[in-house]
This record gives sequence, structure tokens and C-alpha cells, in this order.
Amino acid sequence: MFRLDTTLLLICLLCTIVYPTLAQQGTGGKISGHVKDDKNEPMNFATVVLLKQQDSALVKGAITDQTGGYQFENIPKGAYLIKISQVGYQTKFIPITTEGPNTTLETAVLSTVTKNLKEVNITAEKKLIELSGEKLIFNVSNSITSAGNNALETLRKAPGVAVSTDDQISLKGNTGVLVMINGKQSYLTGSDLADMLKSMPSSNIEAIEIVSNPSARFDAAGTAGIINIRLKKDRTRGLNGSVIVNGNYGITPKYSGSADLNYRTDKLNLYGNYNSYKGSTEITQTFDRDYSGTHYDQVGTFYFDRQQQAFKAGLDYHISNRSTIGFLINGNTSRNGTNSVSRTFIYSNAASIDSIMKATSQGPQNRNNFNYNVNYSYHDSTGKELNVDLDYVNFDRNDKSYQPNIYYDPTETTVLSSVNYRINTPANIHIYVGKTDYSQPLFKGKLGIGGKVSAVNTDNDFLFYNIEEGKNVTDSSKTNNFVYKEQVYAFYVNYNIKLSKWSIQAGLRGEQTNSRGLLKALTNVTDEDVKRSYLNFFPSASVSYAMNDAHSFNAAYSRRIGRPTYQDLNPFEKRMDELTYQKGNAFLKPQYSNSFSLSYAFRQYLIVSADYVHTRDVSAPIVETTDGNKLVYAIQNIASSDNMSLAISSNLEFFKWWNCYLNTNLYRAVYKGTIDQSALNNNTLTFMYSATNTFKLTPVTALEVSVWGRTAEVYGSFTNGAQATIDAGVSQQLWGKKATVKVACSDIFYTLGSTSSSNFNGVNLSSKIMPETRMLKLSFAYRFGSNQIKAARNRNTGSSEERNRI
Repeated sequence: MFRLDTTLLLICLLCTIVYPTLAQQGTGGKISGHVKDDKNEPMNFATVVLLKQQDSALVKGAITDQTGGYQFENIPKGAYLIKISQVGYQTKFIPITTEGPNTTLETAVLSTVTKNLKEVNITAEKKLIELSGEKLIFNVSNSITSAGNNALETLRKAPGVAVSTDDQISLKGNTGVLVMINGKQSYLTGSDLADMLKSMPSSNIEAIEIVSNPSARFDAAGTAGIINIRLKKDRTRGLNGSVIVNGNYGITPKYSGSADLNYRTDKLNLYGNYNSYKGSTEITQTFDRDYSGTHYDQVGTFYFDRQQQAFKAGLDYHISNRSTIGFLINGNTSRNGTNSVSRTFIYSNAASIDSIMKATSQGPQNRNNFNYNVNYSYHDSTGKELNVDLDYVNFDRNDKSYQPNIYYDPTETTVLSSVNYRINTPANIHIYVGKTDYSQPLFKGKLGIGGKVSAVNTDNDFLFYNIEEGKNVTDSSKTNNFVYKEQVYAFYVNYNIKLSKWSIQAGLRGEQTNSRGLLKALTNVTDEDVKRSYLNFFPSASVSYAMNDAHSFNAAYSRRIGRPTYQDLNPFEKRMDELTYQKGNAFLKPQYSNSFSLSYAFRQYLIVSADYVHTRDVSAPIVETTDGNKLVYAIQNIASSDNMSLAISSNLEFFKWWNCYLNTNLYRAVYKGTIDQSALNNNTLTFMYSATNTFKLTPVTALEVSVWGRTAEVYGSFTNGAQATIDAGVSQQLWGKKATVKVACSDIFYTLGSTSSSNFNGVNLSSKIMPETRMLKLSFAYRFGSNQIKAARNRNTGSSEERNRI
């Protein structure tokens, strides 16, 4: 058993050794100074620009640190002009002439703008889509039709992202996506991740960031890249906050609300958030399948009742101008209920029905997820930074279901047989993570090193009871326990440098993984004990070239890993009815990808990117048959997949009152392999498109109409049919823009249903699912408190990769 505290100590000692020995090097002179406000307080995050006096040409730019300090290095002798600015303060210009190697300026004092803030009209707005370095950013707060949506629904609007009707998230056709919240991994996957995202209102989201090829500083998890959901965080001094109320109505009503509170001083920042959701959803679906000479035609309706609550509370304390310590806790609880009714018509030939199975399933699904974080950060005016995070995550799930299955004759008047049972599946997951990141200037660039250790312990029970004479009788052949333990030790080094118009980044990350999965059956049968230990290295690199202010190019590469989720490793059965269920696989191997990307940007108006991802040992669902007539959806490693994509995005301004964002993705996914002596070769060319039109009717009124669609795509042995939808909404700002009312309608023409088919391994399967997607949505938001702006501190904790796999 490894010791978390010992490993963290070694990482910190390494940083301590490197800190004094890696010296900043360079040529030319240095200009430095400090900035204070008119209350003699250091002003951090002020913008300082160095210009040539002769023609005001830009030389360099900088941001002041927490001491108010700034510096410019490698500056030739000459006459310059320094421009210092900050929102809410008067801009200051300082002419200087450098003579010696070092020039230290007197402290600059910025005076507060005396004009009342309510008289200042700020007209500049962020574009809906922006390209920032290697990140493609979707500014959710600018989207009207996202009003009343949850985070999962909002993801569909992000460029290149698709969300299937069974809540599977993919990026440009690749499903190996790492989902992060504020830079930290959610540790949830599958239905649990979807459950958490559904409890998060879009009104809490500032932006969605998409990174196809992250640097070595990030966890190597996520074969398709990273989707980071960046939540709003107030940047104002004093006490402030907001209250948001949402109401949606489709087939059934749904209600949600959230409240944010923030208190900020020079030394202390206290913040908190609370979300609540209550509502029900109805889904209809059909399954048709042929195997072993028998046809099964299933029609069912599923009802989901959800009651969810989520909260976040944190504290940041500035020990000094260089050091900050923080505490963060966030949690999510859900009390859900499921109720389904289905009828399966069973044919031995196409002409006549042999029997009809009626099945129901009902029971509660309870989840609790709590995350705790302690963090420390240090940075000084020379560019040295140290960040330390300690995380603990506790997740528990308790699903119960009662499933009677009754077989009737074709007239449904005579009972032929019945199979009734109860299933309880309690699970508990504990995650411990420690992470350290250190960076400092080196050879005109920046060197970063760091490490991370994590320990995961999961304990899962599968309790299967047959109902006999109204009593629960334990089925010892199916009841069992699965325990999974995993430790990951990671270390990385990363270096980036800017040389004139070129920016270069390269890094290497190493991860050692030790795991053990032990399945213990109640009866005396052979237990499954799967042990693995493997060391992997993950290189990454990117090169950017800024030809001028208008044209920029980027090329990037990364190798990444997709470890099996804890649910997929769990070999328990999840039954829809007596004939259909899902099952995990304790023998799943990790999947590995090599990803290449090229991109071009013309200002922020046109963004073009081409990507290629090759994944080996890719895992995907495969349809199996067991016991002659039962159908099993099982996750297996299916050899390899290749994905090639071309994406074009454009921000267009037809008129001052009409903006349009267009995004198109053309990608081909190819799955090849041999499974159970059956050859798999599934591929297709997919076109995904979206268009968001925003009409500024008045300074406080806007209308938005958005379109999204996708042609058929493939995933493993399945082919998913085309989808399309149209949304529309209007927003009205009130009371000096302190309040906003939004009204929207999603999936106006009710076209967002999905179809899927598979013909593999002797099973011909097709399905159609129609979720409750057409809804009228009403949202009201009110903001209150101080308007004195101060930059916020967003914290990326260390436990992101592990939480995403729950």
C-alpha cells in the first residue's frame, strides 16, 4: 500500500531543489515597477503595456501581480511609453528612456474614475465562439436559447460536441472525452455523469472550453481530448450575488433554481452556490431484434422522477501578496425514481405471435457525491509559481428495482409463466489525490514540472432476489461482490517559449498504474481476480505561428489514455427486463490514442481545424446473446478506431443588429477488429452542423434562433441515425440590466429523437428512442451587490481525472 503523504513530500522536495537552481536567463535590459490605487493599496491584474515613443508600436505587455509589480525583460536601450490601465480607474501614461541594464520606475498611482458606473455603457461583448491558444471557447452566458437548460443539454450547442439520447458525450465522433468542471475532473461517467450535469443549470456556466490536444500538465486521460465546463465566479469586491429561477414544461413540468453569494475583500474571498431541481421526464422507445430464428418486438415507456440538490462553498485567504491558501467543498445529492412499462411480442416466424411478455420495473436510485479540496498557491514577480492540491472524494450509489416479467399467450388472456425478482446494487467509492505543479522562467521561456498521486477504492454489491410466494429469496448464483483498487503515480515536465512570431510547447508525462479487481461470488465458484501494473509515457507538443494580427496557425500532437470507468469494470448486470440487460467487464484494458491537429484562425471570424485520432484497444458496446434468448450489451475492447475530421467555424456580422455563428464538422469514424471470431468493420462519413443567429432588437432586447443537426454516425458495431433540431428564444434585460428574463422553446418541431441499428455476431437489432426534448422554458435572473471589480481566483484541483471515471 502506498503512502500519499510520503509521495507528496517527495514532490514538494523536488520543487524546493529546482526552485533556487533554475535561474532565469536572458539578454538586454529590464524595466520594472509597481502600481497602487488611490488608497495606497497594491493593484493586481492591472494591464501594463510597453510602447515605442516614436510610433506607439507595441513592444510587450504584462499583468501586475498581487504586489502590484510588473517587469519587462530583454528590452533594448531607447525611448518608450508605458501605458497602465484597469477597469474603473483612469489610464496613466509614463514616458521613459532606458540607459543601463536595469530601470526601476517610481510607483504609479491610478485614480478612481469619478463617473458613476451606471452612466458608463460597455458595448464590447464576447463572441459566442472564440479561439484562445489551443482552446476553443463557447461562451454559454451569451446564448439565449440555453436559458432553462441544464449543463448536459447545453453541451450539445458547443462546437463539435454531440450528446446521444442515452447521454453519451462525444467530440467530433470520438467518445473518449474527459469532462472537467473548473479545470478539475468530475470523476463521474455514464449515467452518474449525466445525472450530475442535469443538476447544473446553464445559468451557472460562463463558458465551455474544448481542448483536443492538452499539454503534459493535464492528466493523460481522455482519448478524444478535454471538455472543461467553466462556471461563473464573481469578480467584484464586497457582498454580491444572484438568484435564478427556471421553469420548463414539455410533457411534464420541471422546476429549478439557484443562488450565488460572494464576499470579497483584499485578503479574503468567501463564496457559495446552491442549485435545486425537481421534475419528471418521459421517454418512449422501441427495440426490434432478430436472433436464433426468433423475432422480438419491444415497445416501452420510461418515467424518471428527479429531485436533485447541489452546492459549493469555498474560502480563499491571501496569506501575503505572494501566497494564497484555499478550501473548497462541493456536493451533489439526488433522489430519483424510475418506473417503466414494456410489452415484448415474441415471434417464431413473421406471421404469428408465439407469446407476449409484459414487464415493469420500478425503484429508487439514490446518489451522494461529496468533494473536498485544500489548496495552496505561491507566485512572485519573477514568474515563479507553485500550486499544491489535496483532494478527497466520496461517492455512494444505491439503486433498487422490482421487476416482474409475465409471459402471456397471443391473446393476452392466459399466463404462461412469470419471472419476478428484486435487485439491489449499493456501491461506494473513495478517492484520494495529491497534486503539485511548479513553473518558472528559463531561457526566455517557461519550465513546468509537477507530479500527482491518486488512490481509488470501490466496493460494489449485487444482491439478486427471486420473488417466491411474495418473499425475497437470495439467488446465490447471481449475488456477488466486486472490489476494485487502483493507484496512479504521475510526473510531468513541460516547456514553452515564445520566439518572435513563434510559440513552441513540448512536454512529457509519465504515469504508473497499479490496479486490482476482485469479484467474489456468494456460491463456491472460482473468483475473478484481475491484477494489472503498467507504466506509460505521454508526449505532447504544439507549435503556433502568428503571421500578423489577422492570421495565425497551430499544429499539435498528444498521446493519451482512456482507462475503463469504474462502472464498465463492474461485471454486474443492469436489467431492463428479463430478456435485455447491460453488463460490465472486469477484464477491460485501457485504450490509447495518438492525436494530431492543424488549425488556422483569421482573427476570431474564421477558424479552420483538421484532426486525426488513432485509438487502439478502443472499448465500445457489443451485443451478445446468452441463455439462448437473452440479449446482453457488453463493453469490450474491439481492436482499433480511426477518426478524421475537418471543422470550420465562423463568426459573422451581417448587420450591427444581426450576428451569426456557424459551425460545421465533417468526420469519418472507422472501427475495425475481430470479436468472438466475428470480423467488425463499421465506418461512415458524418456531417454535423450548427448555426446560432442573434438579433439585437434593442439595447436590452435580443432574439436568438439556433439550428443543430447531424447525419448518421457509427460507434462500435452500432450505426446511429440522423438527428436535427431548431431552438428559439428571446431575452429582456430589466432594472438597469440587473435582471434578465428569458423565454425559449427547444426542439420546436420535435425532431431530436434517435434511431440506432446493429447487425453483428448473429444479432440484428434496431431501436428508436424519443425523449422529452420539446419544452417551453422560462428563466428569471437577478443580480445584486457591489460593482467594484477585482479579478477572481479560479482553482483547478487535482482530483479531476479520477472523479470523471465514477
